[in-house]
Amino acid sequence: MTSDARLANRLKTAAGLWERYVDAPAPRQLDRWLSEAMRAEKRFGSQDRRFYSNVLFSAARLVSKAIFEADARESLHRFLGRPASEQLMVLNRFTADVSTEAKLWERIRNFSALNLIEASNNFLEQASSGQPEIELIERIFRDKSSLDESDFQLLLIANGIPPAWSSALMNRVGKSQWSRAQLFDFLRQQNLRRHSGFV
Repeated sequence: MTSDARLANRLKTAAGLWERYVDAPAPRQLDRWLSEAMRAEKRFGSQDRRFYSNVLFSAARLVSKAIFEADARESLHRFLGRPASEQLMVLNRFTADVSTEAKLWERIRNFSALNLIEASNNFLEQASSGQPEIELIERIFRDKSSLDESDFQLLLIANGIPPAWSSALMNRVGKSQWSRAQLFDFLRQQNLRRHSGFV
């Protein structure tokens, strides 16, 4: 079996494990559930166990972050342009939408297991190479053909770039007529500069 085929097989198995984990009306403690599942699977070696543990914990973090970012983006759209008297209402609704465990769990269960596992594995590979988290944020916006100002502002915030820098960066992007690939490359560079102490 080639390394690509072995990885594809592992990802399918991990997706099956994830489906079993979320096949419950309420969330269970992932480390305890995974420990029991690993003990039941006699065919898994130590490397398999390590791989599945890493990718499932990555999936749990990734799906929670993706839901939070999606809700934040939607709330930001509603927030911008609203009078001050309505902005607090928008923020309160956002808090209510993401703070209820039952609501969050229901949305987690609706994610495609294989897509989530593949994205989680990609993120782990990127993290091990020292690349910034912008690739994760890019995946959240992958279905959009273009990014408007509020999308871009959220990308900056999600990457930890101070809001004070937003106006100058958005002006630069607006004048440049960049493609999506150029935009995300620019954000990667900003992220690297920030972590290097230049920003």
